[in-house]
Amino acid sequence: MRRASLFLSPGDVADGILQGHLLVAIDVLRASTTICQALVAGARDILPVAEIEEAKRLAESLGRENTLLCGEREGRIIPGFDLGNSPLEYTPEKVKDKTLVMCTTNGTALLSRLREAEVYVAGFVNVGAVIRRLGSLKGDVAFLCAGLLGQFSLEDAVCGGMLVAGLGGRRKVRLSDGAVAGKLLYKRFAKNLLGMLQASHHGAYLTGLGFGQDLEFASRTDACPVLPVFREGRITIKESC
Repeated sequence: MRRASLFLSPGDVADGILQGHLLVAIDVLRASTTICQALVAGARDILPVAEIEEAKRLAESLGRENTLLCGEREGRIIPGFDLGNSPLEYTPEKVKDKTLVMCTTNGTALLSRLREAEVYVAGFVNVGAVIRRLGSLKGDVAFLCAGLLGQFSLEDAVCGGMLVAGLGGRRKVRLSDGAVAGKLLYKRFAKNLLGMLQASHHGAYLTGLGFGQDLEFASRTDACPVLPVFREGRITIKESC
């Protein structure tokens, strides 16, 4: 029987515990959602990094003609960057055929810790694609919530619970305590994902900054039916569904 574990914050992940697992990174607000939208809009690939200066150096080394600097700190676009972290910014007119160097507070920081692995990126906007992919593969699964500054975030746990529930509907799965907790949270909020996002700490903060529409976008189940996969330092589309 395969196992599914849900790590509710990056601090839950001990060294070596993920070895041999299929990995799924979750940052609903907003890196996962924005990554999915960018790929739908035609971005060539996305290079996630943890630090601002690292992002700048990487973009310069690639050449700025076909490279965009993207990211945020405290929810706002980083000064001098081309785009922030709002999925609504990532239109075909801006990102088609571009390489995006992305630096965010939580999501890309998590991915940068997983450079030696292959990682799927998930949000509400692509849960169906992720569940179908995982259902076609063998092995234990670890869902990794980016959280908020290393701490628990409601929206990532609920999304993880949705993925756990979907995976369990395809075959028998033994759940970790974190996965059980996430599944229960998902059942609590399944009928009102937008309300949950609006009530969450980070959702309320983003709304206060004027990004309320980002929450609406992030709550749309399967709005971006792509499967982003991070490997060898870059995110590309594994498959469209």
